[in-house]
Amino acid sequence: MPKAATGSNTGDLIIDSPNSAPLRVHLDGEQYSLGRSPANDLAFPSDQKLSRDHIIFERRGHGWAVRDVGSKNGTQLNGAKLTETTPLSHGDQIVAGHLCIRYDIYGEFADAGPTDVTFVREDAGHAEPTISLDLQAALRSAGDSGGRTSMANQHFQALVQAGRELAGHGALETLFDRILDLSLKASNASRGVVMTCEEKGALKIRAI
Repeated sequence: MPKAATGSNTGDLIIDSPNSAPLRVHLDGEQYSLGRSPANDLAFPSDQKLSRDHIIFERRGHGWAVRDVGSKNGTQLNGAKLTETTPLSHGDQIVAGHLCIRYDIYGEFADAGPTDVTFVREDAGHAEPTISLDLQAALRSAGDSGGRTSMANQHFQALVQAGRELAGHGALETLFDRILDLSLKASNASRGVVMTCEEKGALKIRAI
């Protein structure tokens, strides 16, 4: 386990993993390793896109830095490949395997992600009603209702995760891969494809 450290609070890590509740990690140690191996401080053994030892978060002065430790699939920091030890700033987003990790210094992400999604339909010249849905409440309700609503639960989970991805700073190509992963999990499918409609109606494959 990470060693205890003295000094002021230097932030939290908010870790989003598909089909799991967001995890908030208070950074009060000196170093945190993350990977698939159970020997890591932050272990995610079911994430097959993670290497056994993937990244390390380490204290640097009054802040924190992140480095990739030779992972097979690499790490993204704000949409760019992480190639060296890099200091973290508030709001930075790290993607490792299927994990989406945000560095939170000021506690702005108190709920580790959005709790409400608002759907607004626009019609020129006419005011339309706004429909608000508390997705976390819906998830709890679906989880308490037995197996018949398990698929609806997965769909809600996918919607929440997709919203977080769209609100992040990731690269577009990385986003397509994440949307495909979420869609496959929500539908229990083994294969899928994400395509966009280009000019003149042509379809372009973005992720497969």
